[in-house]
Amino acid sequence: MSAAGRPARTSTASVPTTSVPTASASRASASTARPIIERVSPHGRIAVGVSGGGSNLRALVAAADRAELGGSIVLVFADRPCPALDWAVEQGLDTILV
Repeated sequence: MSAAGRPARTSTASVPTTSVPTASASRASASTARPIIERVSPHGRIAVGVSGGGSNLRALVAAADRAELGGSIVLVFADRPCPALDWAVEQGLDTILV
């Protein structure tokens, strides 16, 4: 919650450029790690947390398409199923439910 008693806005954060092991990491060596995000922007890579209908996500995607964000949205995450996550899948964005 913000100081005004309203829910905090969804924030964006850069996705780290590190690699993570694949699902079979316990059987594979670290050299088989793959990048978290395969699409690379010449600018920043942005992850967006969502929880509702997706109006803020749609606005952020539109701003990224107009090159107004300084990067591209490469990951959308949520802590529960929601329409915004469904829309991200339809748009071909990588998603994760945490």
